[in-house]
Amino acid sequence: MFVFTFITSGMSLVNERSAGTMTRFLATPVRPLQILGGYSLGFGVLALVQSAVILWIALTLIGFPNEGNLALVIFTAVSLALASVTLGLLVSGLANNAFQVIQLMLIFVVPQILLSGLFDLSSSPGWLQFLSRCFPLTYGVDALRGIMLRGAELEAIGVDLLVIWGFIALFFVLAALGFRKKRAKQRNLES
Repeated sequence: MFVFTFITSGMSLVNERSAGTMTRFLATPVRPLQILGGYSLGFGVLALVQSAVILWIALTLIGFPNEGNLALVIFTAVSLALASVTLGLLVSGLANNAFQVIQLMLIFVVPQILLSGLFDLSSSPGWLQFLSRCFPLTYGVDALRGIMLRGAELEAIGVDLLVIWGFIALFFVLAALGFRKKRAKQRNLES
């Protein structure tokens, strides 16, 4: 889900810019923060539906164990998806076309998957273990592992969730700043 939401959010904003829709949007009194907020909200609802479907398949059809609160699992999964959405929006500010979004995914998403704790990092160098703590997916994996395997409650995973939401806020603010820079560049080119 992390990869899918990253790609769809990143590519949609890039496609809006290349199709000229974003230029028309920016000619209205709508602010860049409102545009990014709308994208985040829309993809957040999509993430909620995706999380529910994926969890239903994982728990009922595949038989994943879940010792914890299902609502907390869904909230954690949606939080991770929102981190991915805001990261996708941030990266879309760096990309000029959809192909570049895919290329940037290799830099921003693949290392997160490899270093998130899905694979044992206990014998890896210390700097690699430190680097893994710089990614939101690591905290999501820790939280989901705690809830689903150990039945952890909110108190036990609260720090992980706070860190994920901190990443969401950081990515959103950086995306807004990048959006503002792109808008200024576009204005200069039009002048």
